[in-house]
Amino acid sequence: MISRDQASAAETNSKKRRNPLIDIEMGNIPPSALRQPPPPPTRHRRNGGSQMVGVMDPHSNTFPTPMTNKGEELNSEMAGDNCVSVKCRTRPYYFRRCKRMRLTNIASLPDDLVFTILLELPAQDIYNVARLVCRKWYRMIHSHNFIYAHLQHSTSGLIIQNQQEFDTSPIFVAVTRGRIEISKFSYKFREIIWTSCNGLILEDCLKDRTFLYVANPATKQHFALPRFYSQIIFNRYSGLAYVEASMEYKVVRACDCNDCNDGNTNIGCAILTVGVDDSWRHVQIEHLSLSDRKLLCASPLVTEGFMHWLGYKRNYLVTLNLETETIRQVPIPQGYGEKIMYYFSMGRYLSFLTPCSEFCWEVWEMKPDTGEWTKLPDICLKAQKCTIEHLSGKRDCSLKPVGWIKYKEVFLFRVSLPSTICIAYNVCTQEMESFELDSSKDVHKYQVHTNSLVWLGGC
Repeated sequence: MISRDQASAAETNSKKRRNPLIDIEMGNIPPSALRQPPPPPTRHRRNGGSQMVGVMDPHSNTFPTPMTNKGEELNSEMAGDNCVSVKCRTRPYYFRRCKRMRLTNIASLPDDLVFTILLELPAQDIYNVARLVCRKWYRMIHSHNFIYAHLQHSTSGLIIQNQQEFDTSPIFVAVTRGRIEISKFSYKFREIIWTSCNGLILEDCLKDRTFLYVANPATKQHFALPRFYSQIIFNRYSGLAYVEASMEYKVVRACDCNDCNDGNTNIGCAILTVGVDDSWRHVQIEHLSLSDRKLLCASPLVTEGFMHWLGYKRNYLVTLNLETETIRQVPIPQGYGEKIMYYFSMGRYLSFLTPCSEFCWEVWEMKPDTGEWTKLPDICLKAQKCTIEHLSGKRDCSLKPVGWIKYKEVFLFRVSLPSTICIAYNVCTQEMESFELDSSKDVHKYQVHTNSLVWLGGC
């Protein structure tokens, strides 16, 4: 017979010998284990010369727990050859290592990405800031491919110069994100801006009119052309144009010369290839009539590879082909010779507006290489007449065409004098914006211009 005390002692000893894994399967997990975060995966590493080994419990879905380290308490319940260890940690395990953040190096950016980003910057910011960032950017910005791509990507506008007050800096009017934007140049202009081509302007100085200057207002680079020697000159009219076939820039100068011997007026025309010629060459104009030669005594309109001189109530233009350096007559559309016509240059093309009714104009376009004219949609502001009168503060006002701010999209008109109001009309959306000039007199000159990085190396 086994006494009650002996049975109780045997049961106690049996509980002590029970495998802890059985307790886990039955849900009898020690409370201390439930409070612990899951341990990290098994890692074999050495700490202080001893190897750390994780022991995996085959009867549980827990990760192996590393053996005891210094400074860590370990509660264990032993049963036979099996061991379940529970670590008492004061902070949880982290499954990811904290990696040191590295700052992006500008020079490590891909060339295509840098190229695309720089194309979005204005020419002034590129030249004054971006090209000085690093040598890689400097070489890229000064490459021919980038300069040409930036020129094609840039927005054209109008330079408006007050030719009565040369101390007043010209303004640049352009369309940016669908709105009119007016800015000033930090470049100190001389006096007269004759023409603009691919971001380069041709300047004249009244103090010494034997010199002409080519400058880039965005980069502030400039140089003087070879001196123009001639007889006593009353008028000089000049233009700068780009010849795509030869990739050259040429300057043309026409003038009235007074022959000191017989006092007769002699009209001449000379040409110079920028960066190539050291002296001016004469252009053959003897085949032109006297009336056609007199047309040269005016400021020319410049398109790519051509210069044009206009006459009042004529059925043709006088056009100089800068590649062949020959002058010829180009007829205008039939029936328009007796009408009032306003001619404008816009890069590759020449266009003119002629009034067909109040606040309405016909628009024509010419391709200079073929002389072919094409009629474009009319510009009509009759519906905006009341708005224009409100903006100008004048009743029964009229508009004078000034030029294209953005070709085939935004055109600029000047309210009839005396007024300082200009109106930019979007022919696509029929929206209008207005701004004021610095004078109510008819003293302003309007030139198509593009801010660019173009420069003539070797000049």
